[in-house]
Amino acid sequence: MKINKIFLMAGLAMMSFFVSSCSDDDDDYEVGPQVAAGCPEVRFASSNASSIEVDPSDPSFDVVLTRTATDAATYTINVDENELTAFQIPSSVSFAAGETEATITIGVSASAPTGTDLAMQISLDDAVVNPYKEGEVGVYGVIINIVKWNTIGTGQWLDGFWYGFADKVVIQQKDDDPTQYRCTNPYTEDKVLADGSIVGTYNKYLAVFTLAKNGRVTWDQFFYINTISSSYGAEIKAYMPSVKGGSNAGSYAEFDDEGNILFFQIDPYWYMDGVGGWGNGYPCYLAFPGVDLAGEWGW
Repeated sequence: MKINKIFLMAGLAMMSFFVSSCSDDDDDYEVGPQVAAGCPEVRFASSNASSIEVDPSDPSFDVVLTRTATDAATYTINVDENELTAFQIPSSVSFAAGETEATITIGVSASAPTGTDLAMQISLDDAVVNPYKEGEVGVYGVIINIVKWNTIGTGQWLDGFWYGFADKVVIQQKDDDPTQYRCTNPYTEDKVLADGSIVGTYNKYLAVFTLAKNGRVTWDQFFYINTISSSYGAEIKAYMPSVKGGSNAGSYAEFDDEGNILFFQIDPYWYMDGVGGWGNGYPCYLAFPGVDLAGEWGW
């Protein structure tokens, strides 16, 4: 009992200290801004990316806004920063009656330099924002990099993990870094729903794969396959095995005798954050143009 009493007394002493400390600062206390009655609580969605790559062949990107109000209304978009005047930013966002989500499209000027980080920041009027709404903000800042990708042709993606399909994809190579490749995303909503899974995060391009001199293939942390497990309610991620303490040796390029790429074997560590996963050993394959891997393997 002595130990408990000692801790109790120490706790009371600490409480007394904080109370007296707070009371000393009472004169410095300032009331926070008041939220107006009927505030529509407009905000930039937390899902908006903090950095974006834009292809000069499709020079635009979308920004999502949400609100609590449901009337038909238009709200002003303020431009706080537009580096090199590179971005064409709408002056407002409009919500139809009943809508709580809207999208604005930001255009990119043809004169904007490629391969350079460009900053943009936009904001909403204070009167339409609830600054106390957790996880949402009335200011949105983003770094945009304009990157040119060259299409090298149509290839195949073979899923050896969840769905077991083979589908056509467009493969591109980065203009200023030929070690980097990407493909269009074959994990469409139709495929996910037909399997009985739940639609997750969909990106137009599946991932950026980097080919090293030793033939190994890597990607940045993880990529999504647009799938939430219906059993666990968690999204499946394709992690680089090294992120989870494993070996990246299972992801590599296969070449022909002339040194041309036949396919990439992509062997992620399949995992659901907070739940667990399956590890690696369930590879997928990216067959390059002219290689019918699905036909050769009978997929």
